[in-house]
Amino acid sequence: MAKKIYNSWKQDDMDEALQKHRDGKIGFNEACRLYSIPKPTFRRHLRGLNKTNKFGRPNDMTREMENELAQHILNMESAFFGLTVTNVRKLAYQFAEKYQLPHRFNKEKEIAGKKWFARFMKEHPILSLRVPEPTSMARSKGFNKERVNEFFDKYEGILEQHKFTADKVYNVDETALSTVHKPSKVIAQKGKHQVGALTSGERGLTTTCVCAMNAAGEYIPPMLIYKRVRMLETLKRGAPPNTLFGCSKNGLITSELFVQWLQHCIKCTKLEKSDQKQMLLMLDGHSTHTKNLEAIELAREYGIVMLSFPAHTTHRLQPLDRSFFKSLKSNYNQAASSWLRSNPGAVIKQGNVAELLGKAYPRSVRMDIAQNGFRATGLWPSDRNIFTEEDFVSSMQIGPSDQGSTAVTDPEPLAKSVAAPATPNASASPPMSGMSTPPATGTRPEIGISPPIGGPTSPASEMTPRTGTPPTMGMTPTIGTPPMTRKPPGARTPTTAAKLHTTESPQPSSSRVDDPTNKKQIMACLNIISPIPSLTKVDQKMRKGTSKTTELTSSPY
Repeated sequence: MAKKIYNSWKQDDMDEALQKHRDGKIGFNEACRLYSIPKPTFRRHLRGLNKTNKFGRPNDMTREMENELAQHILNMESAFFGLTVTNVRKLAYQFAEKYQLPHRFNKEKEIAGKKWFARFMKEHPILSLRVPEPTSMARSKGFNKERVNEFFDKYEGILEQHKFTADKVYNVDETALSTVHKPSKVIAQKGKHQVGALTSGERGLTTTCVCAMNAAGEYIPPMLIYKRVRMLETLKRGAPPNTLFGCSKNGLITSELFVQWLQHCIKCTKLEKSDQKQMLLMLDGHSTHTKNLEAIELAREYGIVMLSFPAHTTHRLQPLDRSFFKSLKSNYNQAASSWLRSNPGAVIKQGNVAELLGKAYPRSVRMDIAQNGFRATGLWPSDRNIFTEEDFVSSMQIGPSDQGSTAVTDPEPLAKSVAAPATPNASASPPMSGMSTPPATGTRPEIGISPPIGGPTSPASEMTPRTGTPPTMGMTPTIGTPPMTRKPPGARTPTTAAKLHTTESPQPSSSRVDDPTNKKQIMACLNIISPIPSLTKVDQKMRKGTSKTTELTSSPY
């Protein structure tokens, strides 16, 4: 028997055939014959019984619910609280249970299936499984709109006042080069559990590399700082031309070494002593830069304006971090891997770092890399609008502000659109497994440590009502349940078996507020089941003592 061919007609042909048949121009059989449409299909469209254009089983959730779920996943990721695959599958199960939709999810494990997740990701190509970059809490809070605007106000004022061009705007920073490199990806047998690559040891010796570049794509020769007391000529072998060398006890930059690098920078850029400003040098707020009297006086003599970035913002505002260092580290790791293959049985030592840098540095010092770094940070051409509202979501959610924490949704519309009226006689939907009772209208549960979704609750994780504070990730209050009431003195807590016998079964209600097509209700439900955490006003104390952007050469030294 020949296999049936489905969906062989086009939607335009179907619309035209329906219109002509309804106008009486052609008959039923003739319409099916002319447009090659099966008769059962044409009859179903005539009667308006075709509710979907998809083949196969219907989805477990409506299109609106899946779209809002995808948007909620993106919101959580923007706030640095991204959901894992397991979180999304459990959230989908709780979502379907909340709206009492017929689904094929696993009710014992309370989780959606892997096939559902694969189809969900395929139908939402905007989503992808990514490995997140670890971001400290200080950086997450530090990069906020207030600090960025303050920095750009000072930066644009300096550009306007001194008329600096692209070849006069520099950025300097340090990075670490280790004798134990990070191997690149290799081709191996598919399905092999463990793929290895040789390195020089478990823990390596770190060497600091100081790099600088300007907005026009020009570079200053690097500086290498070794962890030792005396310098040896063998350590300079194979380094990039005009490289500056130094030593320190811990291998990090010091105030004296930064003065040496500044003299090296003045020599390479051919600056002369002048009362006019000749260069803008942007750097981080390390104490060797900002609390270095000798370096500041030297910069004043040669007309160098030293501008420091705000604290904990260099991962977004510093051009070297955004473009150059990634390319340098990648080329350095490739050079280290090639050296180990060429020298079997040998290990990379401190004397080989300059040689490896000499191979990696020329591949990384490209004009487009420097220009892209300044463009990505909005420094050249100057554009503070390069950072959108999404870039500041994390600082607004978990960072301190003058008005306390900012919630994703307003509690008033959320309560009106989602929560059912809390009356003694109103029928309440049964709470799902692992979900606790929400507070009364106008209050929101206080932040605390909560068990995983669907897990058992403990007394330490019970919520107490508090006004203006959203619940944390993992708290899953039931929507539409009556408010909590205090127990009278002497009342005994019923056992689990007693609770099971006294729980009323859900009764169908004609005035149900849970609409699977209402986007506001769907998003409000998601923000209750899986809210974006935000800190309380107590964390505003962490704001004190943080350094701001500073023009060092105008300080009262």
